Amino acid sequence: MPKLTLSQRSVWLAQVNQLAATNHKVLAYLRWDIGEFWAGVEPDQNGLFAGLLACEDPIRPGVINATHQCCEASIRVIW
Repeated sequence: MPKLTLSQRSVWLAQVNQLAATNHKVLAYLRWDIGEFWAGVEPDQNGLFAGLLACEDPIRPGVINATHQCCEASIRVIW
């Protein structure tokens, strides 16, 4: 995980929430310094937070109806 101060995390999280509230998919972009002796596994420490990537993702026609049908069929919908 990247090392962010509590203040930095709050600023970025507010940006994520603002973008998500306007129907954007939001991804964090990190740069990993894996060194010259990479073990071939996904890095999970010492990531450098580089910013956010936001993509517009409007609700497609029929999604609301399909979601209601899933709920009526006792299918758990994760928002």
